[in-house]
Amino acid sequence: MPRGREPEGEAPLSNAERQARYRARHKQQQPVVIVRPRRPVDRRSRVQRWRDGIAGGSSWVSGWWLGDQATRAPTSAARSFLPLLRAL
Repeated sequence: MPRGREPEGEAPLSNAERQARYRARHKQQQPVVIVRPRRPVDRRSRVQRWRDGIAGGSSWVSGWWLGDQATRAPTSAARSFLPLLRAL
């Protein structure tokens, strides 16, 4: 079983010739540059992010609740939950 490719010339290439061919071949190919935009870094502390998330969620729930209040009567569980949301 033959090992590797047959030499193109009479003698196999030397290491310097092989390296020169490799560099010439790779010099022709331009590298593809991929630019990925980075997300801005959130520099708030974990506690502050948690508080902001709770505040955003409670304002959304209370807005949803007040908007839907005209169409149905609140249950006792919802009545006890709403003041807790307003306290946040």
